[in-house]
Amino acid sequence: MMKLQHKSGLALVSALALTISVLAACDPVDPNQTPQERSALLELDLLSKTDPVFIAIASKFPEDWSGIREDLARDYANSTSREEVIAAATQHLHEFIGSKAAATAAAPSSAIVEIIRAEREALKVLQATDEALCAQFAKGNLTRTADLSDKALSLMSIVGQKRVLATRLGTDDPQLRTAPTDEDLAILDRAMLESDAPADWASDTPRDDTQTCATALTAYNILSTLPEDQAARIFSQLGMHPAARTEQGK
Repeated sequence: MMKLQHKSGLALVSALALTISVLAACDPVDPNQTPQERSALLELDLLSKTDPVFIAIASKFPEDWSGIREDLARDYANSTSREEVIAAATQHLHEFIGSKAAATAAAPSSAIVEIIRAEREALKVLQATDEALCAQFAKGNLTRTADLSDKALSLMSIVGQKRVLATRLGTDDPQLRTAPTDEDLAILDRAMLESDAPADWASDTPRDDTQTCATALTAYNILSTLPEDQAARIFSQLGMHPAARTEQGK
């Protein structure tokens, strides 16, 4: 699966890809055509009032949003293709989320659980529509959004919203959270095995897309049923990433 900070950018990037689809519906513009740049800013301002993740960024991190807004409008004006705009947008948002990873992990347990539940819903939809994309999402390797359905993009936008809101809470009032205990991990392992997950589900053993997707969704389902503090300890510290478990001596 994936580290918290790796996947956090994904939902925002997915939402932004949808945004850029709107912005790039016109032909690429000349960098000197400032009216076009102004048009891009208007589109972004509209999204800051209508799309969950953009509403969250604009309202909870207004200074960051101001910079992202200007950069994206400039990228749009200077681009020669939709792909270039999406690539630039991806970079901006990865930088934003990467810089906030510690704050996201320090959010209250209830906010972390909201992320878990939102990501679980996204996994469900991806599993039902495209197991390859589901597996990529589970491993934090989903970088292309062109093949995602509108429903999947919408759910990922909600994931991004939940992460931004959690990040704001973790920034304003960081929670001191211990690493998962041996008991936490034992409970998770036992529940995974009882759900017919592979015995080595937390290892780096190569698996096909079907297995990867199903194992990830099983883990999210289990985390969603655990007490909030316990689920938050596991998710915020390990992020469901096998390598992180190795570092804990598992």
